[in-house]
Amino acid sequence: MRTAPLLALLLLAPLAAFAQADTLYVGVQRPDGEPVVGATVQLGERGASTDAEGLTAFEDVAPGEHTVRVSFVGSLPVELEIELTAPGPWALAVNLEDATGLLGGVVVEGKQLERSRMARDGFFRRQQSGFGTVLDAEDLARRNPIVLSDALRGSVPGVLVQPGAFGTGVVSTRGRCRMGVYLDGFFSPSLTEDLDTVPAQDVVAIEVYRGAQVPIQYQTIGRAGAACGVVLVWTTFSTTNPR
Repeated sequence: MRTAPLLALLLLAPLAAFAQADTLYVGVQRPDGEPVVGATVQLGERGASTDAEGLTAFEDVAPGEHTVRVSFVGSLPVELEIELTAPGPWALAVNLEDATGLLGGVVVEGKQLERSRMARDGFFRRQQSGFGTVLDAEDLARRNPIVLSDALRGSVPGVLVQPGAFGTGVVSTRGRCRMGVYLDGFFSPSLTEDLDTVPAQDVVAIEVYRGAQVPIQYQTIGRAGAACGVVLVWTTFSTTNPR
């Protein structure tokens, strides 16, 4: 993970007149300027995904120091410590670098996992409860999937992996509906449409829940796939210690 000093990449250029004064705008792009669609952006405990222009916004942001984390499948995650000085609004530009060929073997220590985002979200508590289906790092290593959908294909009762209009989706046999997919705790429209957009080698665990099994924090009313069931994908990014 890359950590930038205070004010790194912070752009204080004037924004449009209609912008809210307490809003932080975040733009995510490749080094060549290509916008990154569907990147996960975290501001403290809040999360959002970038739109078709690689942008997202957080409202009701107070001036002061904040931690911003940005991740996207196949890219190196970025963590920034920023300081927002009044008055707002503010704009932040983040460059994501391709992780292809840069990620080697990953060793995750138990003491790190105890303080990780996975632990705070309740992963280990749910794993011990026996509800749903949990594939941990050992399960994934045994299956050795070439693409992530290989890990789920034929291994979870009541769940099918099927091709769709935009890619490979996870479908519940109950109602034949597409399940919502979350990446490191945040809803991911792009993974819901195509699970194989996340590299299998970056994934450390997968949780699958249907119906009443869905954890309460993922029972979001009106969210695509929530009523059908959810698939929680945890990557190496979620195993780092939160600040």
